[in-house]
Amino acid sequence: MKKWMALILIVLTLPFLTVEATPPIEIGVKLKIDSKDCNNGYFNNGHFDLLVLRDEIGDRLSSTISDQYTYHYGDIDNIDYLTVYSTTWISYQAFVSDAYIDYIGSCDVTMMGMEDMMIFSAVKLVYFDNDGTTLYVSSEIPTQDENERGDYVDVNLDFDADEPYHLDITYENEKHSYAIIILFILGAYLVKYGAMLIFSIVGILIIYAVIRVIIVQLRRRNQP
Repeated sequence: MKKWMALILIVLTLPFLTVEATPPIEIGVKLKIDSKDCNNGYFNNGHFDLLVLRDEIGDRLSSTISDQYTYHYGDIDNIDYLTVYSTTWISYQAFVSDAYIDYIGSCDVTMMGMEDMMIFSAVKLVYFDNDGTTLYVSSEIPTQDENERGDYVDVNLDFDADEPYHLDITYENEKHSYAIIILFILGAYLVKYGAMLIFSIVGILIIYAVIRVIIVQLRRRNQP
């Protein structure tokens, strides 16, 4: 009887041993594309890049176009912004070694991670079509909000890719986002595991009651 009770307890407590992971949130320059050409989360009517200040690249400046840039855009014969913006501003994806590139072609994409935001004081957004013609170049975008007192935050670029092109820039403090997400996760865990705990206790009580009834019935049958 004790072995059966132990087995029942182990089965009922298995849900509490499950480990769940949540993906990390990374601070960065994040682009959201608003367009009728965004289909199933992907944008097929052009490409995006960042320009960074050439003087800030340091020893990561490459004299040739990077392999990853060629991999993504090598089928385009002439991409004109690569040569037009080369003295002061230069392509981040093409000429900065180990440039951060995440989900190219997505309508929601991280263009630069926090590590590089700490290096480059400003960026410009470039939008070019599938033939390599530059359609839009933004004004200078600081990578740090002057009101954040030294804390790096998300630089959110909301770009309307349908003419007339328009760019909205906002800065979001990730600390607030973390707090909201942590509270949400804690609430979800309380609801999930609180309900599990209640149902487990009820289940144990029911099983115990059934076993008690069986034992009582067996004792009555065995009485002379």
